[in-house]
Amino acid sequence: MDQGIAAAFAGAAGLIGAAVGGYAVVRGARLGAEASVRAVRQQTVDQAATEHARWLREQRLEVYAAFIGAAQDLLESAGTAQRDLTATAADDVSEACATVAGLLNRVSLLGPGALAGHAHAVMQAAWAMAHALRSAAEQGVTGGDMAWLTYLGEFDAYVRQYEGFIDIARAELGAT
Repeated sequence: MDQGIAAAFAGAAGLIGAAVGGYAVVRGARLGAEASVRAVRQQTVDQAATEHARWLREQRLEVYAAFIGAAQDLLESAGTAQRDLTATAADDVSEACATVAGLLNRVSLLGPGALAGHAHAVMQAAWAMAHALRSAAEQGVTGGDMAWLTYLGEFDAYVRQYEGFIDIARAELGAT
């Protein structure tokens, strides 16, 4: 009988050991699976953030390039107007201003506040230059006349704002 009791205890101990071991395996597997889920979830979040940052950078690059291109076209139109001070040249500058203004909302939407603010400063300088040019063209002025000097001052202010925008955009895109 003692052997029967010993066998029963051994069997019970084996059963308890198997149950505890099974529980440990199941618990370990569950913890491992939860850790895997957390890791996959974090990887997905990180990948989504990386993809969004890449998309945003591409969108910014596209709109900044378009804004700078339109602003450069405006600069060239203004340069032509300096050589041919007519109402038609002033109209060309105003049209170029309108093109730049059309891109301003996209720059404001996609760019950080400092860059959007600088884009607005570019537009203010552009419209001031266009108005000064129109005034000079309407007066038929040349060289040392006050309207002409006002236009040249506005032209210089526009160039400074335009170049400042380029510098800020390059820094924003990490191109400096």
